[in-house]
Amino acid sequence: MTGSTVNPQQAAASLKIDTSAGLGARAFGDIAPRFAQLTDELLFGDIWQRTALTPRERSLVTVAALIALTRVAQQPFHMSKALENGLTDQELAEVITHLAFYCGWPCAASALGSLQEVIASSHCATKRGA
Repeated sequence: MTGSTVNPQQAAASLKIDTSAGLGARAFGDIAPRFAQLTDELLFGDIWQRTALTPRERSLVTVAALIALTRVAQQPFHMSKALENGLTDQELAEVITHLAFYCGWPCAASALGSLQEVIASSHCATKRGA
């Protein structure tokens, strides 16, 4: 880090992540408080806030890495954030198709399942909000 104090709540605002209690703290605080703190302060409070890449670009890179590594459990969260950060579902589908040839068909098929989940839940949320 640069030595400056990072406010995770303010920093995460550009990610459209509600960190009122800290995303890491809510997810892992009871079982791994230090991991939760690093998630809130370093990952979302510093790494995601660097200006060399936009949140949209960071989302694209993150989703691609999760697909390549077959980290299916993390894909829906980051795909949702990618949509919030300006990527379209068509762009995510194209990323998955492209990665199928570099990472393998099973990775891509798993990622498409995650994307279908995200799209279905966002359509449900849109209908509920209307």
